[in-house]
Amino acid sequence: MNNFLLVLIFTLTSVHFATAQYCSASSSISSFEWIERVSFGFDKQETGNNGGYYDGVLDAPMHASIGECFYVTAEPGYSGFEYTEYWGIWMDFNQDGDYNDTGENVFLSSTPTNYGMSSSITIPDWAPAGWTQMRVIMKWGSAPTPCGSFSYGEVEDYSLYIEDGLYSCENDGANSTWEWIDGVGVGDLYLFNGINDGFHADYCQLYTTDLSDDLFISWTPGYFGTVYEEFVKVSFDANNDNFFSAAETQSFSGLDGPGNVTFPLDPSIEPNVCHRFRIQLSYYDSELCHYFTYGEVEEYAVYITDLYNIHALADPSAETRRKHNDGDPRQMKLSTVELYPNPARDNATLEFTGANTEESANISLLDITGKVLLRDTKKEFELTKQLDLSSIQNGTYIIQIRYANHIETKSIIITRK
Repeated sequence: MNNFLLVLIFTLTSVHFATAQYCSASSSISSFEWIERVSFGFDKQETGNNGGYYDGVLDAPMHASIGECFYVTAEPGYSGFEYTEYWGIWMDFNQDGDYNDTGENVFLSSTPTNYGMSSSITIPDWAPAGWTQMRVIMKWGSAPTPCGSFSYGEVEDYSLYIEDGLYSCENDGANSTWEWIDGVGVGDLYLFNGINDGFHADYCQLYTTDLSDDLFISWTPGYFGTVYEEFVKVSFDANNDNFFSAAETQSFSGLDGPGNVTFPLDPSIEPNVCHRFRIQLSYYDSELCHYFTYGEVEEYAVYITDLYNIHALADPSAETRRKHNDGDPRQMKLSTVELYPNPARDNATLEFTGANTEESANISLLDITGKVLLRDTKKEFELTKQLDLSSIQNGTYIIQIRYANHIETKSIIITRK
């Protein structure tokens, strides 16, 4: 029986990929810029330059759940000058072999950037469970459409499997009337969600941290009347296998108030993708991924970056794909911007040299989601610019320097340990 089901699933999967006739899309030149990586939820593909089109439909699929929100990021790769690019993402939610239906264009750039894109995408309640496809396009010069060819950039197609339920193991408390998880903290982000009928998941109110830091998680219980002593299990899916092992779990007993735990991050953890963590609060001790009577379960996501290339340095097979882009007809004489100190505390300095020092520019400080936190301007012939960072919390940010004809970016870490 199990062999029959396995053959049936494989056959249905193959039929879907064989019969879905999606429109073609590609670029003619991807030697100067391409899609370096795409992450969606807890899955990531890192493909590099593929000659204008990458067919990843038969690769390991992206996963999603009906009604849930997921974080998506895509990053460019460059052979030299970092051009500003437009991005578009489409998902064939109704599985009809095209990207033309309402709601299937889940992201489209309004302005170009040279540091990629990030957004949150909610799988609609009307989307059927099963296999479908998603398309990611990076295009220079103008916003992309889902079909057709263009000059510079790249197109990538992936399979997407939509679950009717969580992709990770499911468990919840049958009765959260008397005790529940009132709030969860990760780093300096704190979320109060109150009673949620035994289970709550939110993958888009996520915290961003780096492999160079530790992951700090805290929780606060809520009670109706009597304060009970609780069993608490906190799990962090470090290897992103959608399962919480004993090695990834820290357990506590006899707790009747707030608590916290720290998970060290090591070089083996995959960066530039979300990882889930789960908190289980129960009156009786209960195993993970099992249903229980009294208490609640909450699950969230943390996005992990690798600004110091810790993961790559620990893996001798990791390569950089950056080369020189001699011969690019769009190439221009570049300016140079130095940033110091980095990491910074309350102030940082931008020092301008090179061809564009005489130009004015708009300077913005952005968080990892693209939200602008600070704005400033560089005047013509201004060689240095000091940024006041005293109001910015610890974390990793992007400094965007927008000239009339191009954009330059710098990453900065703010820490006051």
